[in-house]
Amino acid sequence: MTRPKPRYTPGDKIAGRYQIHNVKMGGMGELYLCLDLETIPPNSWLKVMAETQAKK
Repeated sequence: MTRPKPRYTPGDKIAGRYQIHNVKMGGMGELYLCLDLETIPPNSWLKVMAETQAKK
């Protein structure tokens, strides 16, 4: 069984605000360590739910 690839990779930006630094994959979704370009301190964690979890 192959592991799914994350939607975003390090260096990508989400909503022009969150620059991806690291990606963690799990059974419920994806977790991104990001540089938030609009806040101080600039680090944020973003969780993206897997499609199967989001539909519940």
